[in-house]
Amino acid sequence: MNNFLSCELRLVKACESVGEVELGQPLLFQYWSDQLAVFEEPTIFLHEKLVAVGRAPSKHTWEAAGYDLLTWFQWCQLTGIDWRDATEADRQQFADDYAASASDAKTINRKLTIARRFYDFCRNEGWYHRDIGRSREEWRVGNRPLDEDALAHTRTTGTTKEKDPLLRKVGRNVVVRPLQLAQVRKLLNIAGERVESERRGKKKRGAKPTTALFLGHPGSKAAGKPISRSAVQKMFELACRQSGIVEEFEVADLETGKTHIKTVAAHSFHDLRHNCAVLTYHAEKANGNPEPWKIVQVKLGHKSVKVTMDTYLAHVEIFGEKQGLTDIRRLIGL
Repeated sequence: MNNFLSCELRLVKACESVGEVELGQPLLFQYWSDQLAVFEEPTIFLHEKLVAVGRAPSKHTWEAAGYDLLTWFQWCQLTGIDWRDATEADRQQFADDYAASASDAKTINRKLTIARRFYDFCRNEGWYHRDIGRSREEWRVGNRPLDEDALAHTRTTGTTKEKDPLLRKVGRNVVVRPLQLAQVRKLLNIAGERVESERRGKKKRGAKPTTALFLGHPGSKAAGKPISRSAVQKMFELACRQSGIVEEFEVADLETGKTHIKTVAAHSFHDLRHNCAVLTYHAEKANGNPEPWKIVQVKLGHKSVKVTMDTYLAHVEIFGEKQGLTDIRRLIGL
């Protein structure tokens, strides 16, 4: 029997306007070995809530919403949850999984929002009956009455203490009070050179607070500013050159016709993404996961499993094909 968990999901953009379907409108389809069908619920939602809203939103917004829903449905398939049975706890787990893959907070919030809107729409249509998108109940809490003797704590004969006995006393008029949660989190987030970097960055006119983990060195011109991708790439290149991990190419000068040898770093910052993909595949395979590519797809945010496999299938057996390489999988127990 064809069902949600056994199908392959694909998103298609309409190449022309036909009837109520607009040019560029995202359409979700379900593919089985013997059947093809429109995934009606999300397709209707995208049309009614984004495409046919009476104004002219960007088609990129339509496409982003479509891929956000596609990602959610593929995550449900990966975890064995029918989309109609998903709960708010599942939606939060979806967010945690994406956070673990280093997706930025704005992307995660956008995906969570479109999923909540979709389920709220489905509930109104009678297609969904669980707790995602459910409106919160309002509870009326009565006001606490004022103390009839509000100044009792100021009298020497009063039973109410002026100060909390559990808090350390420095003097009669000084009490050491605990930090607020936001202050504690800020202290935990900064240490050592980062403190000095942030302080120097704040001294500059127009400086804005940052939550980035890695900041410019206190002695640099960019002290206190988040380290850019290009800066990290330069660090990778320098490390490769100092370690001798380089590649040499013969380059011809177009003006003189002479050739010379150009030396470049053999690896880049972006290679960490590829390492993560390949090692995740082997880890999932070692754990007995029959669909390791699904995990890799979710981590990397690819549109489909096919994109992931086309990119990395040729690399997952590289250690078995080439001799003289250190098999990093064996070193870390994979």
